[in-house]
Amino acid sequence: MVKANFYDILVKFVAKNRYFITYIFFGVLSLLLEVAVRVVLNQNFSFYLADFFALLLGIIFSAFANLKFNFNVPKKKYLRSIIYFFLVSIFSYVSQSNFVAQFPNLLPQNEYLSRVLVSGIFFIFFYFIHLRLTFSKVVKVGYAIHPKSNTAFSEETENAIEYADFIHIDLIDETYNTDNVCNDIVIINSIIEKQKEKNIQIHMMTKNPEKYLNKINIKKVDIFVHLDEMEKLRVNKNLEVDNLGVVLNNPAMKTIELKKIVKDYKKIMVLCIDNPGFSGQKFNIKYYQLLTKLDEVKLHNNEITVDGGVNNNNAKHFSVQKIVSQSYLVNGNNPVIKIFTLKEENRYG
Repeated sequence: MVKANFYDILVKFVAKNRYFITYIFFGVLSLLLEVAVRVVLNQNFSFYLADFFALLLGIIFSAFANLKFNFNVPKKKYLRSIIYFFLVSIFSYVSQSNFVAQFPNLLPQNEYLSRVLVSGIFFIFFYFIHLRLTFSKVVKVGYAIHPKSNTAFSEETENAIEYADFIHIDLIDETYNTDNVCNDIVIINSIIEKQKEKNIQIHMMTKNPEKYLNKINIKKVDIFVHLDEMEKLRVNKNLEVDNLGVVLNNPAMKTIELKKIVKDYKKIMVLCIDNPGFSGQKFNIKYYQLLTKLDEVKLHNNEITVDGGVNNNNAKHFSVQKIVSQSYLVNGNNPVIKIFTLKEENRYG
């Protein structure tokens, strides 16, 4: 039992910190490469020349390893990522050199040991700068919840909620599906209060979204309403919804329509199934074309979510910021591993 618990904790930790762990691993290898090159070249070249080539080879190795095997940056962003990687790495090296010069008494006397120690500290710090500049953001995976009355969450569901990047709540009423009504406001508000640290989306599958908005703590969540119902909200002047997004559920939408939508709404959700309100449906491949059009016209501040039939087979085709899944995550193996798998499959779109 202890072994099983330890293994489960270890799997979750690795899955949650995979990119950072791999980055550190490649960093250690690049440092060892630098030290080895420096030792060899110091025998026949000046210190500065040996230091230059050691640093250059270390950066090249680390850049290639991270871009190719860790973050797997797409070809269209490769040149940009390489330039940023070199600039950040050089800035890191300059910072390390200044630190060594300013605080020599804090470091070991051995030159190579000192280099490894200082590089390791700065390597971790500059990882977060690389995330902001060098690498595109890894897609965020959300877990979908159906707020039915008297529903108890299973262990798999609790794990999925804990390790998902955000929570996606499907509010469904009888105007969309009389057999799968999921509109328990008490449960919805309870989730909002309990998951304060996570971003929460509420996908309103209802013909009357204004009926629920005054009952939900909407200031803490992103509200998504279907395009057909959006005009009703705009007419209602008494409603104040800051984080309002639109849901698109028509694969045949034209580019001219999408150009207007990306200007009117910062947050856009594409529901890639045929019948909203019914769970377990397959992804409709016709939506690939809509997503391609949307990717071509989207603005820099648009945040796009894909929902409906998302799994490890189609996630690789989405060039979006967020994806939502439920059935795939809780059916079968550990949902934490599956969240990681979706991130791996999508990479950067």
